[in-house]
Amino acid sequence: MGEQFTLKVGDTSPRVDAVLKTTEDSPVDLTGSTVNIRLRQPRTGEIALERRVEIVSPEDGHIRYGWADGDTDDAGRYRMEFVVNYPNNSEETFPNDGYHDLLITE
Repeated sequence: MGEQFTLKVGDTSPRVDAVLKTTEDSPVDLTGSTVNIRLRQPRTGEIALERRVEIVSPEDGHIRYGWADGDTDDAGRYRMEFVVNYPNNSEETFPNDGYHDLLITE
């Protein structure tokens, strides 16, 4: 299961820091990979935002996303996930047992 994050409209802080883990709770090796943060509308599944995140420590699965101007302009509840594109062109989404919950309040 995912975590819950709460921001107010227009906030660009706090940033999102996360460690991507396997189902066995081991860090995912992100060496040579790219990772995107993706926000989805909960009712329609429509993608509301997708941006590249910083990989802080590839061997430890540590990623970071700093909100940019405009990212949090629309109040609402979103499903948040991270999509990893591995060097072999395969893709994996985290968390893989649901979503993180992002609430952007007025």
